[in-house]
Amino acid sequence: MCVAVALPLLFILFSQEGNCQRGRKKKMTSRKIASLQNGTWGGKHVSLDVTDGGASVEYDCGRGTIDERIVPDSDGRFEVKGTHVMERPGPVRIGREDRGQPARYTGSVNGTSMTLTVTLADTGKSFGTFTLRHGVAPQIVKCL
Repeated sequence: MCVAVALPLLFILFSQEGNCQRGRKKKMTSRKIASLQNGTWGGKHVSLDVTDGGASVEYDCGRGTIDERIVPDSDGRFEVKGTHVMERPGPVRIGREDRGQPARYTGSVNGTSMTLTVTLADTGKSFGTFTLRHGVAPQIVKCL
């Protein structure tokens, strides 16, 4: 008799717990924030290779990193931290590699188009503003 009463109660308990779990998953996925589309974003004098954890940047006479995930707000704007390295023509001597300086990357995204501004954090000086498109080959001419 105890088994006949206990089994239906256990069934009800576990089935309701499953319903609660499913309800929580729906709420969490609806709150998920979309990050910037991964892949190559190219433009004149710039290339941005976006990954889940940030991005690498290459310019005609420089390079940089974005050290955090790029997540635009509801208006498509973003601001992230990274590094910026000025490059010079010719070979780099061993032990003289420049690790760069802190930089702030700000911009906005509208579909597959992006505007990106690079500002050096220490001086507040802008390195430049670039227009990029997702999936478009960059047009970079390295320093001679």
